[in-house]
Amino acid sequence: MPTLILEIHDLDDAIIDVITMEGGNPARAFHYLEENETPFPVKLWREGYRGRTFLGDIRRDDRGVWHIQDRQVEAEVDDA
Repeated sequence: MPTLILEIHDLDDAIIDVITMEGGNPARAFHYLEENETPFPVKLWREGYRGRTFLGDIRRDDRGVWHIQDRQVEAEVDDA
C-alpha cells in the first residue's frame, strides 16, 4: 500500500516535521493540515514499491482552499 509523506518546512525551508500516512489519496493530507492548523509550507510525497515520488507543494489560497502545486507547472506559468 502506498504511503503519503508530508514534509513540514519552516520559512527558511528547513524540515521541522515529517508525517507519514497510509494510503495513496493525496487529499488525505488536506484533512491532516486542516485539523492541525499547519501554518508552514508542506511538501507532499508518495512512497510505494517503486520508490518516492514528489507530488507537489501544498498551499492554501486566500479563500481557504487547499491546492497541490506541481513545481513544473509553476515554472511553465512563470515562463509565459
